[in-house]
Amino acid sequence: VMRFPRIIGIVSKMASKTKKSKLSETFKPEELYDLCRNLITPATTYEEAYDSIRQWLNRNKDDNTRLKKALTYQGEYNRTPLHRILNNNTQPPLDIIQTFINYAPEAVKVRDQFGSLPIHSACFGGASLEVEVIQALVN
Repeated sequence: VMRFPRIIGIVSKMASKTKKSKLSETFKPEELYDLCRNLITPATTYEEAYDSIRQWLNRNKDDNTRLKKALTYQGEYNRTPLHRILNNNTQPPLDIIQTFINYAPEAVKVRDQFGSLPIHSACFGGASLEVEVIQALVN
């Protein structure tokens, strides 16, 4: 009988820790945008940066609402992650571009502050050298 209040206290502490850990996992739609904008830093290669984007997509693949919110997030100059990944003077992997489009097809029609679509970013940023990327944006 004396142990019962102690057990309640332990269960209560465990529930409190669970709530705190869920709060620390707060979703930030700009996280994917930042990964696409900062594709390469002095400490990473393009492939490592693209792998980080793939990991983010994989972690969130079961939550369509979260993915759509992140993929349509508009950051600096009202650009989306799709604008950003296409405007980095790199050849973005087709699998990532297709994943972006599959989860948020409306993102290909989002104009930035200057009226540019993601396809314009692709042409300006060098992604246009990959015909498959351009086809994915057009289809």
